Amino acid sequence: MAIQLHLYQIWYNENTKPSKESGLLSFDCRNTPETLKRETAHLIRFYDEIVAYAHDDDYFALLSPRFTEKTGLSITQVKDFVSAYPDHDIFLFNPFPMHVYLYMNVWDSGEYSHKGIKELTQHLFDKANIDFNVYDHNRNTIYSTVYSNYWVASKPFLDDFIKFIKLLDSTIDKMPEQEKEKFFSDTEYYTKASFYPFIFERLISTFLLMHKKYKSKPYIYDDKAIDSKKLKRIDSFFYTEGYRSAYDKWEELNKDDLERLSKAHLVIKNFLRPNTTIFPFKLFNRLSNSMLKKKNIYKFNSTSKDINVILEKNFNK
Repeated sequence: MAIQLHLYQIWYNENTKPSKESGLLSFDCRNTPETLKRETAHLIRFYDEIVAYAHDDDYFALLSPRFTEKTGLSITQVKDFVSAYPDHDIFLFNPFPMHVYLYMNVWDSGEYSHKGIKELTQHLFDKANIDFNVYDHNRNTIYSTVYSNYWVASKPFLDDFIKFIKLLDSTIDKMPEQEKEKFFSDTEYYTKASFYPFIFERLISTFLLMHKKYKSKPYIYDDKAIDSKKLKRIDSFFYTEGYRSAYDKWEELNKDDLERLSKAHLVIKNFLRPNTTIFPFKLFNRLSNSMLKKKNIYKFNSTSKDINVILEKNFNK
């Protein structure tokens, strides 16, 4: 059965309204800007007003106005990709492809950018009786990592996922005011923002770990697209020289062995982000780390490109 695609874009004013030529349907949020809950509130309303009445072969997206800017993808590319894999439940368009390799999971990345997010999220899960521990070494691979609600999903998938979202959202709403305020307290971001949207944008990655019956398909950026993202030299080397694809395959083969996944991730992270603090001055440490990155590139280049060999050599170091 062919996929029936319905790609919507949120818009707040005439400047963010999708054009007729964009290939996107519009979801008007002018009267409901939702400055606190942001895209999550829009997503719940979008589901209630549109998705809930759809057919099981319908697929939906609710994208932000910056989707093409952040991903570098055209809407035609998105439609072609989704249409090529009709046997999947959800399609992931991760705007930060290197995060998969720099962080064990989306909560580790969240804690790095928004200190305190793990504690808040675990408190929320406990209050809602969700059996998931963000402090465990859960592994989000390319098959369960996405940010900014940049995904396309089937109606049956959304039926389950929105229930999950609504449960957590209502759990916060029912909290005493002082407890609730913590989720809407400010966190570090380039504009004023609270913890709430950064917790909720990561929930789909956790949902995929909790519900393995759903089949996901991640979009893999080609070399040209990666070059446009202006990655660090070592990240570009890892992504474009065959190591990224080999590592992705290795992870998929070992997806049920969390201990090996954790060890392997540490090897890759230390390769991409060597960290030394042997000097009393930050400048010297930065220079030392830069030299280590160059050494790592040389070391990988001079050894077999067999990711199994590379990982096994480093597991016990």
